[in-house]
Amino acid sequence: MDKYRRIFQDIPLPSIIIGSGNSIEDMNDAFIALCPSQEQIARLLNSLETDLHTFSLAEEHTKTLEKTVNAEDFGKKIFRVRLSRVKLDDGTTHVIIMLTDITERRRQMEETGRLASIVDSSDDAIISVSFDRKIMSWNHGAERIYGYPAVSMLNGSIMRLVPSSVADDFSSMLSSVAQGNSFLRQETIHQAAYGNLLPVSMTMSPLRYFDEIIGATMICRDISARRQTEEELKTSHRKLKSLMYETVESLSTAHEKETYTLPGINSMCPL
Repeated sequence: MDKYRRIFQDIPLPSIIIGSGNSIEDMNDAFIALCPSQEQIARLLNSLETDLHTFSLAEEHTKTLEKTVNAEDFGKKIFRVRLSRVKLDDGTTHVIIMLTDITERRRQMEETGRLASIVDSSDDAIISVSFDRKIMSWNHGAERIYGYPAVSMLNGSIMRLVPSSVADDFSSMLSSVAQGNSFLRQETIHQAAYGNLLPVSMTMSPLRYFDEIIGATMICRDISARRQTEEELKTSHRKLKSLMYETVESLSTAHEKETYTLPGINSMCPL
């Protein structure tokens, strides 16, 4: 029995053994570190009271659930709780409770979910690309701008979007990003569905997993409307400049004609 108790004590997860009447039979060092006082133990077990009662009435030998516990001592924590039924030689049944703190994991999952929601709702195309040029993610903005559904682009080559005229520049940027560099608002040309050429403003930056750069993130904005507006402004400016030049020329010509037809003009001119 001492050997099994030593094994129980060495379990890295906080663990406690509950006997009949919810009596505490034993707890390991990890559980004591989590709940060093009787008050903390009582609060934790109270939060599991309903689950323990339901488990005692069930036929299953193990059950896993998630439980959120609010306590002044350690704040709000989320535990994965594993309940295991153990029948002893004397016929009594004990329940072993093992706790895994998943608070940080849940927070990261929620944060990832929020970021994914932001990415997916963006009007800009947000695309992640591996350094072997495979598309790893493709949001709704990319579907809208390029006209390709995600199912036809994921794991395909990003070069499908890159015309041959700018392929070398794109490859050079991707290689530079692999070294940790970023490019902000680079204006270039991409190829959309049906072969349409599309002017875009592109930001390319390293995609990191912990300390490793595993690919590139591309944020691309369709600037067709802006380019069209710029061209219209240029055309209007040229027309306005031409009109002003013609107006000045007309005024100058009219002035010259008026000067040479004034009465007595010859007397004003030197012989």
